Amino acid sequence: MNLYFISQGDNIGWDTYQDAVVAAPDEATARTMHPENGDIYPLNWNSHSDWAKHPDNVEVKYIGKAERGTQQSVICASFNAG
Repeated sequence: MNLYFISQGDNIGWDTYQDAVVAAPDEATARTMHPENGDIYPLNWNSHSDWAKHPDNVEVKYIGKAERGTQQSVICASFNAG
C-alpha cells in the first residue's frame, strides 16, 4: 500500500475538501477516492459538491510506502468549513 497526497481545484471556498492523504495500492485508485470517506468514483460522488467533479481533475502526488498492514483508506483530509 502506498501513501498519496490528493488535491483539487474544482470546488474551492467554504464547505469543500481542499486535499487529503490517502492509502491506496496505486495512483489510479488514489485519484478516485473521495476525501470524506474514501468512496470510489463514481459511487456517491454525484451526491457531493465538496470535491472535484471528476477524478481527472484530482492531482495526485506519491508520498511513500504505508506501514505494512495499512488498509485502503483516507488518512487525513483538509476541509474548509464555513
